[in-house]
Amino acid sequence: MGGELPDQPYAKMYCFSHHQQKMKAWIEQLEELKQQEAFTTSSSSHHNVEVMVNGVNKATGVAALLKYYQINPEEVMAIGDSNNDLPMMAYVGYPVAMKNATDEMKDMTKQQTSFTNDEEGVYHFLHDYFA
Repeated sequence: MGGELPDQPYAKMYCFSHHQQKMKAWIEQLEELKQQEAFTTSSSSHHNVEVMVNGVNKATGVAALLKYYQINPEEVMAIGDSNNDLPMMAYVGYPVAMKNATDEMKDMTKQQTSFTNDEEGVYHFLHDYFA
């Protein structure tokens, strides 16, 4: 193995506002724009929205890396907390939800961390998992 990573289109725009109503209005406008252009959106809080090229998400990024390094998705663990992680979690063999994850995320995983993002949940989970 070696050389450069595969040439693959990756594009994302991250939008954030402290004003929840402004973000809600922006997301509604984006939903209308989806009728004219092909793109996807995902939010990890009430204060943001991620706008991505249609068909490009965390799962397609992970898939490109796994293909490059010749690793099976079934051998991969991913830890996530919000719906922008859902495609990646469906793709890997061992999805883990953060304690503070959305209900949809928790429903699709068999295991959850004992701590939240703010409590260094990934660190504690991996420390215990590999202990």
